[in-house]
This record gives sequence, structure tokens and C-alpha cells, in this order.
Amino acid sequence: FYFSIYILWLLSISRFNRIRLLLAPRGELSAGALKEKKIKKFFFILLTKHLKIYKNLQWHASSELEFSDIKKQYDKYRRIYIASNLVNDTKMKSYDVVNLSKNKGEIRIIFLSRITKKKNLDFAIKSLSNLNGNVIFDVYGPQEDQAYTEKCKKLVLNLPSNIRVSFKDDVMRDEIFQLFVKYDVFYFPTKSENFGQVIWESLSCGCPVLISDQTPWNNIESHHVGWVRSLSMMENFSKVLQGIIDNNLEYHFDRQNIYNYALQVANTSKSIMANKQMFNNNE
Repeated sequence: FYFSIYILWLLSISRFNRIRLLLAPRGELSAGALKEKKIKKFFFILLTKHLKIYKNLQWHASSELEFSDIKKQYDKYRRIYIASNLVNDTKMKSYDVVNLSKNKGEIRIIFLSRITKKKNLDFAIKSLSNLNGNVIFDVYGPQEDQAYTEKCKKLVLNLPSNIRVSFKDDVMRDEIFQLFVKYDVFYFPTKSENFGQVIWESLSCGCPVLISDQTPWNNIESHHVGWVRSLSMMENFSKVLQGIIDNNLEYHFDRQNIYNYALQVANTSKSIMANKQMFNNNE
């Protein structure tokens, strides 16, 4: 409210209403995000269209996927810039990248995100229930939705004794890069991401990722840095995790390869130019 609706209202009634405004939805117009509180969001979008609140706005889409999401809801607006998010790749140089190895019969999994319905932690917990082996699943991130967090904690109580789930404290931004190197896989079955900053952060530490198909990172398997699975088939996520536990997936990731891929996709000349054009355009 304070960083979008309130600002738009202030500009509409002030002499600054001709200020150029760039709005970044940050995935809030994706199908997955709109399923949460869908009635409220339906009427909000309907109202903004009727009142033409976004008439003079320009939009920032982080990917082609988000571009389509914006067009679907606000089809009459043409000024949409596609510019990939820029990442802080300076931290990558501060950590040693070593080959990732693990003992057969065990797995160390990390989930790092805001704990909300959109991030789908309950799905992740449920998918662990039938895993065989020694499973450690550590959850990091601010508990923004307390009711949802309690629901997830109750699900943990139903898991077998070989699966240990721990809710950790939130971590500072500078600590994230040191954290990922301690785990075998970053598990993130999110319902939607316009970019997925945390996915890149995991890759930048050489930690492979297991993610949903609701992000722009759908080509990672071809680069041998992780797995992408559909949320319609929970058992496919479980199969990947069990394969890592059993080493059936030939789990011997080269952290250096994963690191190199993250470095390759970070701040390419194309994405830097797109961001410059977006902010310099005075239309």
C-alpha cells in the first residue's frame, strides 16, 4: 500500500502528477500469485482498470514470462520494458568454490525464502514424507505469514523420524553466500517468481537447485546445474531428492561448473543495456 497505491494517489492529486513513474510488479501479476486472495485481487485489478490508475505508468518486466503476465491483466498498456534483474556478483569472489560430494544415504537440503503461501513450503515438506535415508531439511527466512508458518510446522510433526526439519533464524544478506555451500541442494518449489534472486544466489555458491517450472530458470537442466519439475506432480520432486540420497542421479556436481554458469548469466551486457534503456527512456 505505502510503496505503490499511496504513492500513485499522492501523485494524482499533486502538481507532480507528470513525473515519470516506473512500476515493477515483482511477480505479483503471475498466475501463482493471483491465486492467493484471488477475489480481493480480482476486484483490485478491476478497480484500477476502471479508474485508470495505471494509465500513465511504465512497467518493468524482469522476463518474457512477466511481460506476458502484465499484458494479460493490463492489455491496453503498451509501455512495458523487459530488463533482467541485475545481481550483486561481487560476493562471488569472496568464497572458495570446491567440488560437491556427499555420502550415499543422506542429503542436506536448504529452503531459503520468505515463508508465505506463494513460496510453497508446505508442498516441500509434504514431498519429503516418503524419502528413505538420512534427511536434513533446514528452513531459513522471515515468517511473514504466521498462520501459514504454523501450518507448515504441524506438517513436520507427521514426518517419519529419519527426516529432520529445522526452522532457523532469518539470515543477513551477507551471510547467504556462506550458507549455501553447506548444503547438497536448494529446494524451492515456488508457485511463481518473476526472476528468482535466491536461485541465482544458490548457483553462485555452486549449490544445485531443485525448483518448480514457475520461474524464468527453466533451462538449468541443460547446463547441468539443477532440476526443474512441474508442481502438478509432487512425486517427481520426491524422485529427484531420493535420487540424490541414493546417488542414482550420479550426484557429483562440479561446483565450479555451477559457479561458472551463475557468473555467465549475471549482469550480461544485454541485461545491463536493457536496464539503461529502461531508466533513460523519457517517453
